[in-house]
Amino acid sequence: MVACATLIAGAAAVAQPAPHGATGAIAERILAAHNAERAAVGAAPLVWDATLAEHAAAYGPELARLRRLVHSPREGRPSERENLAMAWHGTLSPEAFVDMWSRERRLLVPGSYLFPGISRTGNWQDVAHYTQMV
Repeated sequence: MVACATLIAGAAAVAQPAPHGATGAIAERILAAHNAERAAVGAAPLVWDATLAEHAAAYGPELARLRRLVHSPREGRPSERENLAMAWHGTLSPEAFVDMWSRERRLLVPGSYLFPGISRTGNWQDVAHYTQMV
């Protein structure tokens, strides 16, 4: 199984010269998929952050060892959060992982910032991956 972790910084990311964690082509595809979702709602594009990529890559072996999705401890990286997903190796593209999280958009109550009312289901966790991205 492969786990996909996308870390999002609480503050705007600073462009880094070379991606670490994901390869250049994969990193570009992950970033492009996120930015397409952000552009659809008028949010500014993200830039690749090598530190975030390193943190995500460092946690991957732990997810593989656990064989289940568990969010990483926040100690040492208080402004970072993550979206997790799992699939068999080679079955989902980077774009498909992002699309999985993006489909939560249909449950979002537009313009609502009051929890749990941000979701049509009343459960804010039903839109948490999507809101994390945008």
